[in-house]
Amino acid sequence: MNPSALCPPDSGRGRSTGLVAFVLALLLSLLASSAQAAPFYRYSYVGNPFGEGNPGASAPPYTADHFIYAEILSPTRLTGSDQNLITLPGLRFTIGDGDVQFTYRESDPVMGMLSPEQIAEAETWPEWLRYETYPDYPYQVIYPREAFDGGVFIYQVDAAGLPTAWFLDLLYSAIWDPRLTEGYRLSSYNDRPGVDGSEDRTDRGSTLGGWGYAYGWAYGNPGQWALTVIDVAAVPEPASLTLLALALGLAGMVMRRRPPGGQGRALAAG
Repeated sequence: MNPSALCPPDSGRGRSTGLVAFVLALLLSLLASSAQAAPFYRYSYVGNPFGEGNPGASAPPYTADHFIYAEILSPTRLTGSDQNLITLPGLRFTIGDGDVQFTYRESDPVMGMLSPEQIAEAETWPEWLRYETYPDYPYQVIYPREAFDGGVFIYQVDAAGLPTAWFLDLLYSAIWDPRLTEGYRLSSYNDRPGVDGSEDRTDRGSTLGGWGYAYGWAYGNPGQWALTVIDVAAVPEPASLTLLALALGLAGMVMRRRPPGGQGRALAAG
């Protein structure tokens, strides 16, 4: 009897392909089950125009129609605390006033090498002067062209999770050249309610730089908060992604090690 009749040449190929397909289907099922939706919490604040309440507005760009608005995107619900949340992992803080809008990002200075011209000049100085001018010689602290500083403090929230006492502040500065620095400071402040139930709410915007100083504010501003829960698309866990990558690699190895169909038929015929 012809051996090929008992063991068709493509039977091994079929078993390998079926096994790979089964493993991949199983892993994809596990991957889908491990993916978890991650809700995000969006806190939105809108203050009344500077022209309302006990207002103040000076030269352009600020007018009585400007107002402070802010948005906080957080991976967790905010609760009352004295912690500055601005560097909380996953949190994004945006604040604007109708004229400008900024989103906070970390902008720490870094260490960098002095330029060849600076080193050549410093080498001609006395050692004490060199190290007084450049304490980290031959390095120096390099500040970013655009820098952010500020704070997100949510001191108290109500039963619905909305802030009732807070301090939002962002200072933006840009150094275009040594003679021109542009800066903005935007803030919203509501002190913790007093014993008598009184509150101190103030929204303020200011600009300073090469074009002078202007500011606007609304004291006693009854701004409003809103909370929206955002369902973010499900994201598989890192361990599941690693398992899938290993399975794909193993499947590739199995397919590469399978002998060609012609070689299998030649061995069966022999």
